[in-house]
Amino acid sequence: LYGFKTGVGAYLQATNGPIKSVAELVDFNAQDKANRVPFGQFYLEKAANSQMTAAEYAAAVQAIREKAQKQIDGLLAANKLDLLAAINIDLLSTVNNCGAGYPGLVVPVGFQTDGQPMGVMFVGTAMSDAKLIRAAYALEQANKDCKNPKSCCKSITIGVRCTPEMRQREPLCGFTITIECRN
Repeated sequence: LYGFKTGVGAYLQATNGPIKSVAELVDFNAQDKANRVPFGQFYLEKAANSQMTAAEYAAAVQAIREKAQKQIDGLLAANKLDLLAAINIDLLSTVNNCGAGYPGLVVPVGFQTDGQPMGVMFVGTAMSDAKLIRAAYALEQANKDCKNPKSCCKSITIGVRCTPEMRQREPLCGFTITIECRN
């Protein structure tokens, strides 16, 4: 919350707007909660009330980064994977790629039965951005005929099988992901 409070605070200070801090934003929103924050402002309030110092924040960031990198790198190595993938960002409840400073991206693939959007999240290790983009592109191409995902749900499998020699040229050889849509 320290990073959010100071970052948003610095942005607000630099603008010509009437709100100059997260605390002022919380107060402003409270004047018309139904229209300004219909889902509440729990995290804004926590940030506004945070007493963390810059030194405490730096130490916490470093500890989180080391733990998250160790976890993601361990999962990839132990399972001989190039990337991690999960439906509906469930992966975030297991790994913290943002805390690790590692790349991640989400590709929309349709809608859940309650109308909420559904996506596949890919997470990689340091400098694996190109692999993530190739995986995302492959998933988009496999699902490109679906103009309206809500009414066009189909099972998709993408992947490449290859020899060890091919794997040296194409790091994503052997990558396979299957998405099953259940209506």
